[in-house]
Amino acid sequence: MPKPRRLTQRYICDEADKTRGSEDIPVEIEEIIELKYKIQIVPLRELLKVVNTEGFLSKDKLEIYVDQERYINPIFKQRLRFTLAHELGHYILHPEFYEDVEFKKPEDIITFFNSMNEDDLHWFEYQANEFAGRILVPVTKLESLINGNKSYIEELKGKFQESDGHDDLILDAFSRKICGDFDVSNDVIKIRIHKERLIEHFS
Repeated sequence: MPKPRRLTQRYICDEADKTRGSEDIPVEIEEIIELKYKIQIVPLRELLKVVNTEGFLSKDKLEIYVDQERYINPIFKQRLRFTLAHELGHYILHPEFYEDVEFKKPEDIITFFNSMNEDDLHWFEYQANEFAGRILVPVTKLESLINGNKSYIEELKGKFQESDGHDDLILDAFSRKICGDFDVSNDVIKIRIHKERLIEHFS
């Protein structure tokens, strides 16, 4: 089995931006997957329960399998969007991994993960997570919303200035305010603000 390449942050961001194309938000991740890359999204019953994963890319890279409950229940919509973007990240960043593995049934994903050492698995998943975050949260849109909410951020600074961990409280409140614009969780927004080096706006 090949080892995951140690891709640079710049490379991952460039690939995510190129894959997304338009910076309109919320990003239509299902359309990108199904129309641009001709990958079918296939819900499977109890996928999360059986193999402890919310989604995986098939060996032939023609399907992304997702947990059916996560697919049909709107409460999981944001998590599903990230899962789909994550698996698309594997498609874009890690095509060599799917040449030497067999996913004949969902349980085979466990064997696949168990065959990787801890460090390789970390890079494999970390890179797909970074791709997912970047494709769903275009940096120009994130910067625009930060700049357009400066008065709100200053209001938060005044509100939390006497609180322990006030920077985290400010960032959390702001992330909750704008996460719906991107249709992602507030945690995804917080991570992108750190990764895109925009945290100084909240200090």
